Amino acid sequence: MRVERGLGFEPVDREFERLGYDLESRDPGAMRGLRFIEVKGRTEGADTVTVTRTRSSTR
Repeated sequence: MRVERGLGFEPVDREFERLGYDLESRDPGAMRGLRFIEVKGRTEGADTVTVTRTRSSTR
């Protein structure tokens, strides 16, 4: 959220709404529109990140 705001976007936390993404981030100037962001973490030392079908597509 802090990084998105620092870049000039207006992020909204959607994590608990089960939409398939965690953040909606809008460009207030509408030049770049609305972005849907999935926040991922991984275990230290992991070589891969698994993305499920739900996480790779939104409605």
